[in-house]
Amino acid sequence: MISHLTPEELVDFEAAFNSFDKDGDGVIDATDLGIMMRSFGQVVTDEQLRDVVLRLDLNGSGAIEFSEFVSMMRQRERESDGEQEIREAFAVFDRDGNGFISAQELRSAMSKFGEQVTPAEVDDMIRLADLNNDGFVNIDEFVKLFIRKD
Repeated sequence: MISHLTPEELVDFEAAFNSFDKDGDGVIDATDLGIMMRSFGQVVTDEQLRDVVLRLDLNGSGAIEFSEFVSMMRQRERESDGEQEIREAFAVFDRDGNGFISAQELRSAMSKFGEQVTPAEVDDMIRLADLNNDGFVNIDEFVKLFIRKD
């Protein structure tokens, strides 16, 4: 994974890693992570910190090594890219650009894609995605349809 980094990416990832590696020992452990998170005002328990480290610690060493950090950052970049694509797709449906997809906009877009849907089917689609029950699908609701957050 590290061998696929450009020199600029390597410098950026090393700087980010070093900002977490507070004691400079070459790994990020729960203590390092706690210092960083608390400096951003996060309230976290030691158990929560250990859980985060365990999730990211691919080789079972008890700490996050640079290669594991890079792997995690790359995964986050891919997720971010995917979310951006979904946000761009939202604009295709949000024809008037008001930040909401109405039943009419959904029906129109589906028709342009060659999908003939009944008003009841469109209403069902809106109802499925409309988490705040306002009768429209906003950008956050649209993204949640496609991205699973653990």
